[in-house]
Amino acid sequence: MSPAHALLGALLAAASPPPAALEGLADQLRSQAVAARPEPPVAVAVQSSSPALAEALGALLAARLAESGLPALVLAPGDDAPARARAAGAR
Repeated sequence: MSPAHALLGALLAAASPPPAALEGLADQLRSQAVAARPEPPVAVAVQSSSPALAEALGALLAARLAESGLPALVLAPGDDAPARARAAGAR
């Protein structure tokens, strides 16, 4: 496990549990991503009217993907997200 994943896991463990709806969405997205069998690592960029909600879902989804053996990078959303993802090594 990379230091970044360990830190993310520690932060998530220390935080209050996410709402059930957020967990359900993260699990649903993880299932879809894993079923697509992408080449790792993958990138996650979540856009929402609530930046805090987008960050929480991005972190939770990245953690769930890592638990499934699919490392993920969390990026800020934006039109240039795909280019930033490729530059960071995501597929």
